[in-house]
Amino acid sequence: MPLAGGSVGAMQLSPTAGVIERLSTYGSRAAFANKRCKLCYCPVSASIVQQSHLTAATAKAQCLSQSRAQHWHKPFGHSNQASITCRSSVEQYMQGQSDPVVSTAWLAEHIQDVAILDVRGTVKTQLRSTNLQGCRLEMSEYIADYDTYLEGHIPGATFFDWTKDGVDEDQDIPVQLQTDSDTFAAEMEAKGVGTDRPVVVYDSGNGLLAPRIWWCLMYHSHPAPLVLDGGYAKWVEEGRPTDLAEPCPLTASPDLQQWHTGCKTPQQPMPQAQEPTVLSQDAHPQSQRVCAGFEPKAQPHKRATCSDMLKALDAQKHGSDLVILDARGREQYTGQVKRAERGGHIPGAVNISRKSLLDKSTGLLRPLQDQREVFQQAGVDCSGKGSQQIYTYCNGGVASCSLALALHRLGLGDQTANYDGSWNEWGNELQLPVVTGDA
Repeated sequence: MPLAGGSVGAMQLSPTAGVIERLSTYGSRAAFANKRCKLCYCPVSASIVQQSHLTAATAKAQCLSQSRAQHWHKPFGHSNQASITCRSSVEQYMQGQSDPVVSTAWLAEHIQDVAILDVRGTVKTQLRSTNLQGCRLEMSEYIADYDTYLEGHIPGATFFDWTKDGVDEDQDIPVQLQTDSDTFAAEMEAKGVGTDRPVVVYDSGNGLLAPRIWWCLMYHSHPAPLVLDGGYAKWVEEGRPTDLAEPCPLTASPDLQQWHTGCKTPQQPMPQAQEPTVLSQDAHPQSQRVCAGFEPKAQPHKRATCSDMLKALDAQKHGSDLVILDARGREQYTGQVKRAERGGHIPGAVNISRKSLLDKSTGLLRPLQDQREVFQQAGVDCSGKGSQQIYTYCNGGVASCSLALALHRLGLGDQTANYDGSWNEWGNELQLPVVTGDA
């Protein structure tokens, strides 16, 4: 039976018609896509979806068990022996590579040693009205670009829906970080992300979304979240390989690399079609767990709330050494453009647009020394000797993570808190203070 729309837990286990169409280049694989798990194309997916009482972890274990019996999706260009060799630890991966921003060349060299998240998407804005003073009211729509992922992605990358994954959907404010560690960890494990190895996050190349997911991972104490400088655009521009198939996150564990699907075409033919096999829970002991293990530890000091910002304003009035940075464009900072009930900025905030940290000609991050100068001009103590508290914000706590990333690279990560609610919250709370213009 077709499984469009079926899901178990955080995983969508069946392809849509669009996935089948895009997989037409895989020959016979497409013919069986509607009966196969979207993660690894094992034919057990139909029975898993029908057994709604199964937990996501049990379902993934069943999916893995079936896929391990099939050898048509071995890694391209790697022998079995090399595939099952235990990879280096996170510390070995990161030896001499403490900077959380990595190049495409670095990723190409370490692609078998890291988890990869594709977080492509966009913030779509629409003009709603313009008043007599010329102030423009815009509405924002947060979009995850899954279709683009299906049209091609970095081999081994799992799609990360930034509007839902790792998000507390019980909040009225959109895309708020899921602060419950167990829930966040389960979602990361379902993506093949564990705390035993680095995870590289990339976006389309505009540098907007990857730093946000980096910050989410940092909040929950992942030891090595990395951001790909230049994102997917630079990867493709350099002629590096891309993939159409969605890899199974279950193959993240080194001893299961032989079932990794990070190649353009399967090395062995698709097995003949067969009806889904119903596997009982008894056939999969508790030890048959998901391959990635995420051990979270929340760091609340990295995330500011509305209450924290009010305390910061009060402390600032009494001479406390702190700085508030607004990562939005200048027109939003001054109030000429509104994306909330009110326009303007938090009193005392200094405007550093996230785009000021990018090279206009290449779209890559500017050299760290150049970024240091940008922050110093805004009143940030970059000496590394002070204890200045720094708060970043934007419209939705996303663009401000670019500032948080840069400050972390400058050694100020422990002094920086990102205001998650940002202007989506502050601009719509009429009792909170607001300043317009360049003041």
